[in-house]
Amino acid sequence: MDDSGIELQGPNPTSPALSSAFSSDISSGDEQDDVERPNQASGADDDDDANQAADAKDNDDDGDDDTERVQAKVIIGENVNLSRKYEGYLTIDNDEIVSREDKIDALISLLKLPHIYTLSADTQFEILQEKYPWIDDEDGEIDQFQLEEIQEVVQNMTAVEQRQMYDTTSVYDEDNAEEKEKHVLQPVQLKSMRRYRKMLNNDKQYVCDACGVVLEYKKDKKKHTLKKSKAWRGYRCAQSEKEYIFHNRLCVKLRKAKEFIRDEVYHFEVDKDPLAYVARMQIDFMRDEQLDGEFRPLQFYTTFDESQKSKVKWTRNIRKYYRECVNTDLRGFDIDEGDRFEQIPVAIKYLDMREFAIPMFHFLMRSVQIKDFPLFWQLIKFFTSYINTPKLIRLLKEYSPVVFGLHDDTHTGDSSANNELIDFLTVLCEGALYPIATCLYISAYLEENGEAYWNDEETEVLSRHFRNMASSIIDEIESEHLVAIILETPTNIFPDAEDDADGAKGLSVMDIALEYEMLKFLQNQKIMKLATSLWYERKIIHPHKVLGTELAFADLFKRLWNQPAKFYFSPSGLNIIRLGLFCTHLILFSYVTMKLRYNLVNVANSNAENLLWLFNIAAIIYEFYRCVLGVGPRNYFSIFYNVFEFVKALLWVLLFVLKFVYPVDCTTLTTSGFVRSDFTDNFGGAVDALEDALLDDNDAAAAADSNMMFFSSTQADASLDCADVELRNSNQVDRAAAGADSNMLFFSSTQADASLDCADVELRNSNQVESYMILWSVQCILFWLTPLFYLQRTETTGPLLHIIGLMTRDMMNFLLLAGIFWIGVSFAIFYVVNEDLKAYESEEGDSELTGPSSLGDLSSCIFYGFLMILGQQDWDSISNTSELIGLERSLLLDFYSALTAVVGTVLLLNLLIAMLSTTFADVSEVSALQVNYIRVTQSYAAARDISLIPPPLNYFAFMLMAVWFIVDLLVTVCTARTKMLNDWYFTPLNRTVFSAGDFVEYRDYDDDDADGGGSGGGGEKTAVSSGFVQHQRNNEWAQIQIANKIKHVHKDDILSIHKSILTDRLSDADANGLCASITTSGRYYCKYCRYLFHGDQVGNMEQISDLFSLYGEILDEDDIGKLSNMLGERRSAGKRRKKKKMAAAAATATTTVDEEENDRADVVRDYNRNLRTQGVAQLCPQCYRPFYCSEDHSDEVRRLQYLGEVCSFWVFMIILWVPLLLAFMIPAIFSRILQIATGKKNLGGQDNQEQKDSVKLARKIKMSQSNDDYRQKVVKTFEDVRPATDYVNNVTSNMGKIHKKIRETREEDEDDNLVTQVQEQIDNKKLEFTPMQAREQMAELNRAYRVTMNKLNIILSRIKKGKKGKHKQGSKLA
Repeated sequence: MDDSGIELQGPNPTSPALSSAFSSDISSGDEQDDVERPNQASGADDDDDANQAADAKDNDDDGDDDTERVQAKVIIGENVNLSRKYEGYLTIDNDEIVSREDKIDALISLLKLPHIYTLSADTQFEILQEKYPWIDDEDGEIDQFQLEEIQEVVQNMTAVEQRQMYDTTSVYDEDNAEEKEKHVLQPVQLKSMRRYRKMLNNDKQYVCDACGVVLEYKKDKKKHTLKKSKAWRGYRCAQSEKEYIFHNRLCVKLRKAKEFIRDEVYHFEVDKDPLAYVARMQIDFMRDEQLDGEFRPLQFYTTFDESQKSKVKWTRNIRKYYRECVNTDLRGFDIDEGDRFEQIPVAIKYLDMREFAIPMFHFLMRSVQIKDFPLFWQLIKFFTSYINTPKLIRLLKEYSPVVFGLHDDTHTGDSSANNELIDFLTVLCEGALYPIATCLYISAYLEENGEAYWNDEETEVLSRHFRNMASSIIDEIESEHLVAIILETPTNIFPDAEDDADGAKGLSVMDIALEYEMLKFLQNQKIMKLATSLWYERKIIHPHKVLGTELAFADLFKRLWNQPAKFYFSPSGLNIIRLGLFCTHLILFSYVTMKLRYNLVNVANSNAENLLWLFNIAAIIYEFYRCVLGVGPRNYFSIFYNVFEFVKALLWVLLFVLKFVYPVDCTTLTTSGFVRSDFTDNFGGAVDALEDALLDDNDAAAAADSNMMFFSSTQADASLDCADVELRNSNQVDRAAAGADSNMLFFSSTQADASLDCADVELRNSNQVESYMILWSVQCILFWLTPLFYLQRTETTGPLLHIIGLMTRDMMNFLLLAGIFWIGVSFAIFYVVNEDLKAYESEEGDSELTGPSSLGDLSSCIFYGFLMILGQQDWDSISNTSELIGLERSLLLDFYSALTAVVGTVLLLNLLIAMLSTTFADVSEVSALQVNYIRVTQSYAAARDISLIPPPLNYFAFMLMAVWFIVDLLVTVCTARTKMLNDWYFTPLNRTVFSAGDFVEYRDYDDDDADGGGSGGGGEKTAVSSGFVQHQRNNEWAQIQIANKIKHVHKDDILSIHKSILTDRLSDADANGLCASITTSGRYYCKYCRYLFHGDQVGNMEQISDLFSLYGEILDEDDIGKLSNMLGERRSAGKRRKKKKMAAAAATATTTVDEEENDRADVVRDYNRNLRTQGVAQLCPQCYRPFYCSEDHSDEVRRLQYLGEVCSFWVFMIILWVPLLLAFMIPAIFSRILQIATGKKNLGGQDNQEQKDSVKLARKIKMSQSNDDYRQKVVKTFEDVRPATDYVNNVTSNMGKIHKKIRETREEDEDDNLVTQVQEQIDNKKLEFTPMQAREQMAELNRAYRVTMNKLNIILSRIKKGKKGKHKQGSKLA
């Protein structure tokens, strides 16, 4: 089956006999119009005859006759004439050349022309001299050697273009050169082709013979032509008269490349086994086969087509193409394996992969489905190395059945061929811009989809291989702080739902690891340290930050006292606040539950219940706010805890509706306040008589109390006998001796309500009350399960909770088995018993059976069967039943009961215990990893969450926000939308943070150096100065310009940063109206540290490197380079340098360049690492953590969210700060005592000297990482203790390499031969001691020698061509 889902018909060419039949049936998509096929090989079956008959029928339907055919007109010298015509367009004028790179571009552009590369080397050089006179300059930037190198590269570039195309659908001996030459394809005029006329006359549809994509066209009846066919190219085989049509010259080149690969694969297989029959690759397409558009090369870069003349600037694309060609041999080079692509033809390697990589990938995948061939893995790996990662991942998903099906899982690691899949996926990861994320994504994809192709062991081996690759890359990065940035940087790997959508944020390394639960990867020490630090800090990228430090209660109390804002906005601090408020909510909820309050309309709510509902409504608002306006629905529901809390909020909504909107009306109140309900109905007229009697009583106190009910005990006794027994036994009823009558019962109306509410069973069994009970009981379970989420992080209870979760799977399997047996036994008992054990009541109301309840219905039998499985059945229910159901049925019932007890209690329950024990033993280690996974998840999820104060204090936060918006609205209206309240004037965060444009006052030092100041200065204090911050050198040093002098001031020396209450409104671009402009105002904040992005400024790697160097720590240049490349800084740096260089050269040039030509110096995208650039990952200039910069600011905090956090903090300070200090005080004291007792702290609360020394030592090691002298000492120390066997093995290995090099001959590898290299080094040393005049003479002699040798080679080549020509003429005459 091909890639488009069309099943490939026809026999499989596994033999010579079937090969001819197979080739004849695949006629490149056309019916050949009554052209007589070549003689078919014997052995063709009936299917071939049927196919020929169908072809004959199609040809008859076409209506073309042999006598009416018009011979297609052949075009002679098409490519040469075309290149001559457009030479000026395809080459670079001498006036445009301003640099050495331009000269190389000019030479390649000219040498690539067909009418140039067909000439001899001398003629080419003469043309170059005429067009570019600088080629002869002795001091020129391009010498003769470089020119020869360029000529060789161009020769390889044009190797595919120079190749002839052949008819591959006809059957002939392709190994015979003369026979094959007869089937060469010649370019013909399109309108003279039969296919063209058929499309014009009969609406026939064909596919391109290179890519297989349908040729789309529209008819122009007036001109009798086909629209959209201007770029089509037509070819015809004179021998077989078969025609081929291609979309454009790009498809023609694709066809030539496919034929090149087809021949190379065939010869490779023949050389491997000369005696075996080898069928050639199928590059033609089935009749009516239409492939996907990606099979066709669409984008033009260096392949010229006149139809694209106004769209493509070919001279701009030459430079990158040349660089890729020069580096193509290094792309597959491996130190251990050598060249991994050595079997691939050079002509294929020098294709422009921007044009052909993806189509060739599709072609190879389609070909290997038809027939496997040895060069498949090398070819597919080569083209894979040129495709970008997002596209490669989509291709991998599309062709995973093909690629995974070629991997054998029965011989894991036994053969090199079995590792081809690993090598292929490794090439995918090696060429990725984000290798760590790519490795993890491939590992996750293999783990999810590999089980459909391999066994579990092989799937785990493959998945673990790429997971370990990701861990190895992280371990190679020295700085933990750089690892922190890399792990959070958005990549070009997108979620499956979006899949490379425009403006979508890519997944980071941590997103992939957390989404696919890669527990062992998250066990990496650097990741665990980072997660621990993120739980307590938001700013972690700093030389003084030691990652992995956990804070004790004493440390948290110290932070709460000294830095309440840092405590509140840290994940740990907010989690403590949330836990404290939840405990208050839980206690209140439990108290109200114990009071048994239901949704009754006339039962007054207590103060505790009213307070509980205030908590509940606050919880509902809190969860909906976080979901909609906070982190967003997608991020919110990605965490199970949020889903759990959202369900609780929905339950509170339903309970609120049942309680306050649709309550149950249980009573009716009279004017005197007496309760009249079903209770009064039961009492008859007793209550009315009591009321009249009591109102006439002179007891004013009793009469005044309208909340009391009085009646005589005599009257009440008769009615109470008919009432509920529970009412009579209630402690609410009291016989009082006091009052007007000692035989009177009295109780308050409130007590009566409670008694009635508890006594009336029918009322509690109503549908509304039962619904309320069900929802409230579910809420009870959920509320008491919530503390488990806070215990997940602990190392003691966390693993146990995970084990319980895994054991539920075993419970489900057990319940399935037990449930089947249980239902069967229950039906058996019900069928045997029938209704004979049902208790019948006589007319007097006495039961005919004495003893326990009966088994007369199905429900009772099912419940009894469940008790029997658990071994808790009541044997009295089935004993002594022979009188009612007979002896035989009674014995059968006893047998079923005993069998159920044995199977259920002994077998199934013990099986459950064994299953749970096995699960506990298997998952105990995984559970520890799961705890670490939960800790990492919570730490990283906190970065996305907003710091809104939990309920019920969010009421006050929203009130404060309302006040803010009212004031802000007044300011906005009064200033005509030009001013607004300044967030940073009231914010508790970043109050001492400076940014460009801030006016600051700072301590000035008497330094001669302009970079002095603060802790980095060293001069004496002179005065307090002020100025505007011009630039942010890093997040600790501000660059301030005073007159012509630049000062660098440390943040500790900044005395004040002037912030006004009002500030300018930044933007209203995304505001729809006045209220919307208040909530947005174009202000966006960092999602980590809440830094306001002033003036589109962002951080960069240069600032990080500068910050660490100021503290004596030097970051590894390779690591900085990798991270800079991920952030787009290094990629853009080269473009900016090129622009500056070309601009400087253009400024000094004497010639003028018009606007179109000057456009050539522009880059596609001007990425400035100091300013916001959409579509890339960038760094916050304050905390240096990455975020995705997009037009909708989806990865940033908006002003409405930030104001909610600011208001929440001030509510925390006003209401909760002091109580939290008091609650923390005692645990903090015990924590400090424990630290002192264990030696972690001294009495002053400082770290012990031993710990300080270890930190200093670690810092010294970091500082000395780039110290060459220190490294040499370390190397020498290790060399001193190195075993002697290591020296022997090293010498033996080196001697083997030397012998191997010596055995190489100059003819095999002249450049890499050891003798050649040594001779070159000797010659270079000789030249160093040779006088300059002698060197010039030697250079002149070498130049003359090369020119002479070139002429001799040309003469020899002409002689050889003349001999071949005479030989051909002789053979033709013969």
